[in-house]
Amino acid sequence: MAGEVEILATELIVELDRVLTAIDGGTVFRVMDGGDCAFVLGPEAVCGKVFGLYGEEYGWPTPLSRTSIRATDDLRPQRRSHACVMDGSRTLAIVVSPDEYEAILRLRT
Repeated sequence: MAGEVEILATELIVELDRVLTAIDGGTVFRVMDGGDCAFVLGPEAVCGKVFGLYGEEYGWPTPLSRTSIRATDDLRPQRRSHACVMDGSRTLAIVVSPDEYEAILRLRT
């Protein structure tokens, strides 16, 4: 993994192209809102492990076209539903909650 970077939720949409390029290189972004991590945006190789994390039926991918993202709230994870930022059929990034991300990291140890 290329590492982790924090980004403010207020900066995410303005910087989205740069963020997606960095994610393509393996970087994971912790999206900060009000001092707390609101969600995590990262590559499929890392954040894609959310699907099936707590059982076979856990996690539902929700395809979201890169061009349809207008606000940070478009990316916020919902209960068991995870935005998958897409460019056509290619997955650019997957969104997970902070708790899910920590559970994914524990899988690596």
